[in-house]
Amino acid sequence: ITINDVPDAGTANPTIDICDSSTVAIDLFGLISGEQPGGVWTQLTGSGGVFNAATGTYTLVSGALTSTFRYTIAGVLPCVDDTVDVAINVHSQPNAGTAGTVTICESNTALIDLYGLISGEQAGGIWTRLTGNGGLFDAMNGTYTPTVGATDSTFQYEIAGTIPCVNSTSIATININP
Repeated sequence: ITINDVPDAGTANPTIDICDSSTVAIDLFGLISGEQPGGVWTQLTGSGGVFNAATGTYTLVSGALTSTFRYTIAGVLPCVDDTVDVAINVHSQPNAGTAGTVTICESNTALIDLYGLISGEQAGGIWTRLTGNGGLFDAMNGTYTPTVGATDSTFQYEIAGTIPCVNSTSIATININP
């Protein structure tokens, strides 16, 4: 009677979350525990990134999506293969755009669209006034209406990042000449 060892692909650790701006190689073996050596990694779902099945690593590149990977230990008949799946949730790094500046005359009291001062921003951010006095600031609509006597002002547009991604900010500056 020949008794073959039951293959053991190990146990999956909790799913990890990563920001798409990360360029650190992820060791897929670090996402499982108790596995036998000699198995094979395959990518089941997702796209983007650089997957190296031989070393069990995955490195994100721009545009990478959430992915699932499978580690398989082959069974010797009559034992069947054993598998374990791990997931890497990829979150997008927010982009608050590129800062911008405008210079106006103190007598100019026309409404200024702060979104028009920054460029390339994603929607869904929050405006706050960082510096300056005077004028009418509307954080909900991202507008500022200068008034006579108003001072140079800076406004921050911030988009919250989903952990582990960090928040992104952009600054709109309004210089007021007398």
